[in-house]
Amino acid sequence: MKKMILMLCVAALATSAITADPPNSKGGKTAQSSGAKIESINTICPVSGDKVGELGKPVYVEYKGKKIGFCCKDCRKDFEKDPEKFAALAEKNQAQPGAESKK
Repeated sequence: MKKMILMLCVAALATSAITADPPNSKGGKTAQSSGAKIESINTICPVSGDKVGELGKPVYVEYKGKKIGFCCKDCRKDFEKDPEKFAALAEKNQAQPGAESKK
C-alpha cells in the first residue's frame, strides 16, 4: 500500500512538472508550451533582422500577452536579456538598429 501511494505521488509530481508553463527570466513564457493560439506580431526577427522562419523552424515567445517570433533559439536568448527593447522592435516589426543578418 505504501509503495502504491509513493508511486502515485511521484506520478503526480512528474505530471505537474511536465505540464507547467515555466516563465522566462523576465516574466514571459514560451507560446509553444502554453498552447496559446496567438498570432505573432512580427515577421522580422527583432534581434537579427532575418525573416522569421527563414533560417529553419521559427521560435516564439509570449511576452505580455503578445507572441513574438524569432529566427532561432539564440535570438530568443538575446531577447530574454532585454525583453522590453526587443518587444518594442517586434511591435514595429523591425530589427535591432545596427543588427547584421546572420546569412
